[in-house]
Amino acid sequence: MLSSTFRPRTATAFRSRLAIAAVTAALLFPACIDMDATLAVAPDSSVKLHAAYSISTLAFPLFEGSMAGVAFTPPLSRKDVDGYAARIAGMKVSAYSESSDAIVHTYDYSLEFANPDSLCSFLRETVGNAAFTNENGRKKIAIEIPSLGGKADQELISRMEVLFGEDVVRLVATLPVAVQSAPAAKVEGRTATFQMTILDYVRSGKNLSWVLSW
Repeated sequence: MLSSTFRPRTATAFRSRLAIAAVTAALLFPACIDMDATLAVAPDSSVKLHAAYSISTLAFPLFEGSMAGVAFTPPLSRKDVDGYAARIAGMKVSAYSESSDAIVHTYDYSLEFANPDSLCSFLRETVGNAAFTNENGRKKIAIEIPSLGGKADQELISRMEVLFGEDVVRLVATLPVAVQSAPAAKVEGRTATFQMTILDYVRSGKNLSWVLSW
């Protein structure tokens, strides 16, 4: 699921909140979150984004309470999604659903964008930095997720291991023509797959950059 940005207010605030959250997490659940997204760019440059992600029902209060504004922040409610669509030119919501069971709360939505600029406006609000360029016919989308503000220490990594285990964030992008470049992705013809575990991101201490050109 995409929907995804680690955007802590400060590294110190992030650590203090995790201190409480990790203890609860260790007792209640082995994994917090799973995210998958597909992105399809049409020949006319319109874009369709489908995102699906699940959060442990036991972990859910942490995301709304002690971890609000700290962890990955995809839009959760229909109100969130509609709010972005109202503010961003060229964006509309084509489908939305959410459901719960005893284990997970699941969100699933499909968005449409008139062009990559509109998509990047959405990503800047929900992921981090995003920009689209078109130079001499070569088009590029660049996404950058800010780091936590320095390489994480072992204590923080240990807490993240409790919270997230090997939870994965994945984005599969399909283009109207062959991918020219996608350094951090697995490329197969017109498709590029970007994938990371939340732990790998925390351990790196660096901004995460996903670049796709065609």
